[in-house]
Amino acid sequence: MMGTRAAMAAVVVGALGAATLEAQDVKIGAQASFAQDTDFGIGPRLEVGLGRVIAGLSVVGSFDYFFPDSFQLTTPGGTMFSAEVDYWEVNTNLIYGFTVANAPGVEPYFGAGINFSRISGNFTGPGGEEEASETDVGINLLGGAKFPLTGVTPFLEARLELKGDDPLGVEDQFVLTGGILIP
Repeated sequence: MMGTRAAMAAVVVGALGAATLEAQDVKIGAQASFAQDTDFGIGPRLEVGLGRVIAGLSVVGSFDYFFPDSFQLTTPGGTMFSAEVDYWEVNTNLIYGFTVANAPGVEPYFGAGINFSRISGNFTGPGGEEEASETDVGINLLGGAKFPLTGVTPFLEARLELKGDDPLGVEDQFVLTGGILIP
């Protein structure tokens, strides 16, 4: 538990500390996500441009709190469980943006990063009710596009979170995210 908190603190400090690298720009905003396993989520987003290091490079940090429906889980033995859960995640990604000559109002990007997630809840099954929680670390692979306008930058992103085998039911998942960044 303490190691998890330290890891999450390191992610946040790393994303915020990237600004000390003489970042080209810093943008903050809000995002909404829809995930394959955890449904709808909302949260803040921070993007720190590292254009002075490598043109087009940025660090993106985000936090999403999801509002999943109750889960239906099946154990390897075939036993069904239902669950009321809480799920959140912290993501730190390195993205590379580029321009497309025929689309001047679109800035596509791709990247990879780290995902820290926490699921907890009450699980009900044949043996009664039980509380459980789990913290996972995974890899993000993502791509998206920003649509810069005067004073605001809407974005759309697709992210694949690779977490491996998770006994509580949130394994690899596909996440669609959209939001707005402001300078």
